Amino acid sequence: MIHGGGHMTLSKKAVRPAQTSFLLANGILPVSLDYRLCPEVNLIDGPMADVRDAYAWAQSPSRTGLQSILHSKGNMVEVDRTKVVVIGWSTGGHLAMTTAWTTKEAGLPPPSAILSFYSPTDFESGGKLSNLYCNCVDACQCSLCCPCCIVTFRMQSWEVFHEG
Repeated sequence: MIHGGGHMTLSKKAVRPAQTSFLLANGILPVSLDYRLCPEVNLIDGPMADVRDAYAWAQSPSRTGLQSILHSKGNMVEVDRTKVVVIGWSTGGHLAMTTAWTTKEAGLPPPSAILSFYSPTDFESGGKLSNLYCNCVDACQCSLCCPCCIVTFRMQSWEVFHEG
């Protein structure tokens, strides 16, 4: 569960307790995460990498992964690594969508599903991007950094759905 906040504010405490309770009541183990905030770090090396790393941690069978930590605390819940879903709200939804390609680049299986609620998907309309993503002079020529280019060129097998 990934919080919003414009990549610059809020924390995992922004995830509503009712959402966590609903998931628990339906047999789903929610994991809410924090990520480093911009502008102290750029979006790719900070929030996007942190979300990818948190996903890798949830997938990991190692002694420091989610499953091992649960068992070490006496919780015998079994984590089915084939059913990990990434959920985000607002800019957290944008970060959730980035796991479609960041996991692949890291050699990880992609999430079973990505739920992105009211997240930004069009970073091109309304002018040039700021250097939040990179230091490119013309961000729309940088397919490694610009979310609009990434969505267009890297998410070929994914469809982005949104209300509106």
